[in-house]
Amino acid sequence: MSWTSVPVTEPAPELTVVVPVFGNATRIPELSARLERAVMSRSYELLLVDDASPDQAHNAIRKLADEDPRVCGIVLAENVGQNSAVLAGLAYARGAAVAVMDGDLQDPPEALPLLLATLERRGADAVFAARRGRYETRVRLATGRLLKRALWLLTAGRVPPDAGLFLVVRQAVAERVVAAAGTDPYVLVLVAHAARSVATIPVERGRGGASSYTGAMRLRVARRALAAALRRDSGRPSYRVAERIGRRFSTEEST
Repeated sequence: MSWTSVPVTEPAPELTVVVPVFGNATRIPELSARLERAVMSRSYELLLVDDASPDQAHNAIRKLADEDPRVCGIVLAENVGQNSAVLAGLAYARGAAVAVMDGDLQDPPEALPLLLATLERRGADAVFAARRGRYETRVRLATGRLLKRALWLLTAGRVPPDAGLFLVVRQAVAERVVAAAGTDPYVLVLVAHAARSVATIPVERGRGGASSYTGAMRLRVARRALAAALRRDSGRPSYRVAERIGRRFSTEEST
């Protein structure tokens, strides 16, 4: 199944929130409700990207989209992984500012106003939520921090050592990230290279449920991240995310 529901009304919203969805369909209604309360003073769209989630997430996305015109849905025909799912959302984001966050509510929607205010007041191109708290096991926290420290070193400090995929960027940065995505994209590094200036804001991260990531999957992601940090952008990527998206879903409903 491939399905996309993206509004084409004008004007474009002030904010697009891109959320990859995999294994957390039950949290989507709460996420939407908390997002509405958090950014109620702004026009926004919530763009949910179902990465072929095994829990029938597309049904929850369709229901929300039917009830709220600010909710948009992309259902991918096959699982492509978190980073490619985020890029699919960025390719359709219309907001002047674009946020990315997880769908399991470990990233609190209530922190978005602070990230947006920092983006606007400091004149930064990207603002990362600096992760705080005990949101994973000690081993996973330690290995994750080790990876981010390596990325920080390899990118000359452009990837913050405590950053994750909870961030806000300007529309121009989102466009540059999509255009520069290569064959094995890693969004944090792409954003760090696309943004002229970055800022970080400490955000307490909530505890999630059982992770769908196995040790082998985490190792593959780590290798991808390090490879992305070591690559030098030639300006001519051999792969464009838009081309891959075209093979993953269509803009017409189909079953």
